Amino acid sequence: MITKYEGDGVDPPTQAIHPKVMARFTEALKEVHPRIDHVVARMVRDRHLREDIVQHVDIALYLHIKRDDAFREPIIAWAYVVAKNKAISEFRRLAPEVAAGELPETSRLFQDPHAGDPTAGIAFFELLQDVERAIADTRQYKVWEMTHVAQLTGVEIGRSLGISAATVSRDLSRAMTKASNIEH
Repeated sequence: MITKYEGDGVDPPTQAIHPKVMARFTEALKEVHPRIDHVVARMVRDRHLREDIVQHVDIALYLHIKRDDAFREPIIAWAYVVAKNKAISEFRRLAPEVAAGELPETSRLFQDPHAGDPTAGIAFFELLQDVERAIADTRQYKVWEMTHVAQLTGVEIGRSLGISAATVSRDLSRAMTKASNIEH
């Protein structure tokens, strides 16, 4: 007889997870979770928002593996894109004025009690936009972003973009030269 879960100390029924799926997920999580957590911490200064974004990436990773979808790029590159898109989505949801290109000077959004600047997360994405405009080449910007923001290796970037590690190095050098001209 199945009884309704009512908080009586008995775990609620769960859907069984195939052991192979769990093994693949666990291995992927070991590689992805700490690196994405570090990257997201640099993107946002709000601890709760950071945890939400990282959890979103973890869940997306699980669902991707459960569907038995193959990764066309390194898992960490895929996870970075998921995290970045979620962070941007959250900024737009929580701060409609940011989506309109305005940031009130008194904004207290995304403040971590231990961080100095309450608008650092928003400023981070504004800086990325400035860098993208300065570089003005899509692939070179992607290489720069994957290197400096996502902290991917040249091999991971090359696999993700379908180019050689030598091309990654050349593109990064060109992007760095262009990005160094940004005035802030």
